[in-house]
Parts: sequence; structure tokens; C-alpha cells
Amino acid sequence: MKPNLLPSLSNVELIDKDGKAVQLHIRLYQHNGRYALFMADVPTAPTLARNAATFIGQLVARLELPQEATSFYRHIYMPHQGSVFGCFQLGWQAGQKISHYTFSMMTPNIEDLAIRRFLNEGKVVPVSYAKLRNLAPAV
Repeated sequence: MKPNLLPSLSNVELIDKDGKAVQLHIRLYQHNGRYALFMADVPTAPTLARNAATFIGQLVARLELPQEATSFYRHIYMPHQGSVFGCFQLGWQAGQKISHYTFSMMTPNIEDLAIRRFLNEGKVVPVSYAKLRNLAPAV
């Protein structure tokens, strides 16, 4: 069995394009002024492929992510292969709306160097109920 590079993700509730509340797993990293948002299906209810643009738009708004400095990835864990990743290339229009996107699976160990840099050198940004936690010290 190969290792899972993202074994613990935060569970968030989002609204799919049919208006139903669904669960999605996420993990947010920050490294050198950039963000990487990793998303994974809840195993019992896969919805990411059909709702990616809807979910990404909601997460950008709820987490107040800078569109130009954030990369969006899909994480899939397969025991025989380990963690594999896909990358979303997004076009944005006014109002944090996605105008178009493409998705492609990444070649392990070649294209996922940036991902490994986020995972190894980046800082996990804590997320609670799909909002960034206030990490400011108490006064």
C-alpha cells in the first residue's frame, strides 16, 4: 500500500449545482505568498467532478482566497498508487465567478513538484466550517 499524502482533511459542507447540501474534504496550504487548495470527495458521496466550478467559487468566497495567487487541486488516494493529483486551470470574471475551467490529471513525480513543495515546505492554514480560523492572539 502506497502512502496517502493528505491523510487528514477538513470536512466542509457546500451546495452543489442542484441546490443540495453536500460534503467535501479540503486542506489549504500557504507557501511563499501563494495558496494551494486541495479538494477530495467524501468516499460515500463523490460529487467533485460534477460540481468543481460550483465548489471552487463557494470556497474562494468563503475562505476569501486571492484568485490570482491560489492553485486548485483534486486529490485522489488509491492504495495501489498512493496520492494522485489533478489540477484546475480557471478563468475568472467579475464577482469571483468562474467563466471557464479545464481539469487535467498530473503525471506523478514530474508535474506534481509544486504540490510536493506545498506539502513539504508550506504551512497548513487552519480552516473551521469553511472559514479561516482567527489565529490572532487573545488581547
